[in-house]
Amino acid sequence: MKKLFICLLCILLVGCDKLPIKRSKDTSETSEVSVVDDPSVRYKAYLSQINSYEDTMGLAEPVEVYSGFYQIKGLSFMKLVDFQNDGEEELLLAYLQDEETSTYLFEIFGYVNHGVKLLGSGSLFSTDGNVQTVRLCTHKDKTYLITGSEDSFFDYSFLTISNNKMTIKKTIKGEMDEEKAKIDGEDVSYDEAEEALREWTANEQDYVLNYECDLIISQNDSTRYLLKAGASSSSTEPSGGDNTYILPQSNQRKLKKREVKNLTSTQLMYARNEIYARHGRKFKTVSIQNYFNNKSWYTPLIEADEFSDKQLTTVERYNVNLIKKYERAKKSA
Repeated sequence: MKKLFICLLCILLVGCDKLPIKRSKDTSETSEVSVVDDPSVRYKAYLSQINSYEDTMGLAEPVEVYSGFYQIKGLSFMKLVDFQNDGEEELLLAYLQDEETSTYLFEIFGYVNHGVKLLGSGSLFSTDGNVQTVRLCTHKDKTYLITGSEDSFFDYSFLTISNNKMTIKKTIKGEMDEEKAKIDGEDVSYDEAEEALREWTANEQDYVLNYECDLIISQNDSTRYLLKAGASSSSTEPSGGDNTYILPQSNQRKLKKREVKNLTSTQLMYARNEIYARHGRKFKTVSIQNYFNNKSWYTPLIEADEFSDKQLTTVERYNVNLIKKYERAKKSA
């Protein structure tokens, strides 16, 4: 009997080797993803990155090098930019790398696989006299950071983020004296290069670090405020009370037409200004100012005359224009 039991057991064990085994999927080679269900998680992570840099470098501090020419020491520049046009912004930072040459370094961070990742870095755009500028442009609904230099020549590279990596989308170079030019490494006429340059820089935002210190400090304050507001809110806002938004995600993703078209003229007006209020902008119209004063998330920081639309993200500018479109339609109806 004992021998029979052992034989049966052996048969069963041998048979097990022939059974199909369900193996877990190997995820070691899966591509990196930057999808975040709750945008507040990304904003908290970006704030942590900024705080870490400021602990090391200090806050942005303009220092006059000579008459009218400044360096911004510390963490010089910060801005949310939706390079990938997916509604999830990357964090663009810049800081002084070399005081003697007044050279700045930029870094672009994204939120990838549940953490902040450096996606690319390099030198800012430089012009005669080593004036350093953060240059951003929008071309065919995509946002690019412009690097390179310009003097008696121009050397432009248009950088963006694709698949969570920094890539060069376009290069345009030219020698003004010799009227030689190249686009993406191919010889072209000087006129062709100039035309391409005008096309690619038609919709541009510039932040000149050596001269526009007030604008840049205001931009930094706006970015910090936007991140704090986003970090303290989830993707769904509570209903009722003074903590509510008309369009809770208007700073996080491009709005759908159906979300806007049924709002009243008054709701559209407040929804549009809501985007500015998140940045701490003040309002000249008393009724609008009083409306946002009653919101617990609102902190008035920047005078209306000192605020620039440059301080809005690509997503926010898109939503402002979308809301304006429906405001105009309501008025003309």
